[in-house]
Amino acid sequence: MSKKSLSALMVIALVCALGGAPQSPQDEIRQLRLSLANCELRVSDADRKLRRAEEIERRTRDVAAVLKLSEEIDKESKRIQADMSRLLVENQSLRNQLDQCRAQVAPPQAPPVQSPSQVSTRWKVLESTSIQGTVKQIKPGTIFKTLSGNVFEVVEMVLLLELELNPNVTVLVDDIHFFRLIIEGVDKPILCKRLSGASGLAHGKVIESTIDGDFNGIGHGSIYKMGNGQVWEQTCATSQFRTRLSPKIIIWQDRSDWRMRVDGFDKSIAIKLLSNG
Repeated sequence: MSKKSLSALMVIALVCALGGAPQSPQDEIRQLRLSLANCELRVSDADRKLRRAEEIERRTRDVAAVLKLSEEIDKESKRIQADMSRLLVENQSLRNQLDQCRAQVAPPQAPPVQSPSQVSTRWKVLESTSIQGTVKQIKPGTIFKTLSGNVFEVVEMVLLLELELNPNVTVLVDDIHFFRLIIEGVDKPILCKRLSGASGLAHGKVIESTIDGDFNGIGHGSIYKMGNGQVWEQTCATSQFRTRLSPKIIIWQDRSDWRMRVDGFDKSIAIKLLSNG
């Protein structure tokens, strides 16, 4: 074996003794790339875990906020319940006061009457007739006119919703000229006063007519021209707006005052005569 071959064998043996054959530059670059890719994977995994940890922290904060809001809602609910209890007590107190006021200002009322045969000696049957038109609503101030020509106004504190067309009515009268109307289809007698009638018991004159032309409602100072030629002016502050064409009206004298009620309106108004046509 030549010296040259022997030297090559010694170099190979030395390299093998030191850990293997020497790497070429390409192998080293490849190895570095593999190491870099491994590092990038580790960094990506670390970022993913960090984002997950941040998401868990955010959700934890949201849960804490919801729990705090729930506590505030619970406190507010308890406060509202306490306020409702207080308002219920106040409402009952006001109802009691209102009942006392009604008892002080309400006109004298007779015991409940279901039929003429059950009337006490204070009340006597005046007539049995029918009411003109449709009975829709019964409350203080409602006007009824009977076929016999009597005109009555409801004076008791009552609110009834009924729908009867030309119902039969029995009219009762007492010693001080209060009247009770037992209306067919209405489950209780209605205490009234008579505004006008066929007999000498009338309180004053009643005028029935229509408003001439368009009507836009009632209000203080409004001027109303009637179909009979009369002109009236409203003197009270009651106001209610509604457009009607030539609505029916009824005017009556209550002591020294004149009052008017427009068909379809729930309040009567004070008026004075400007022209008698």
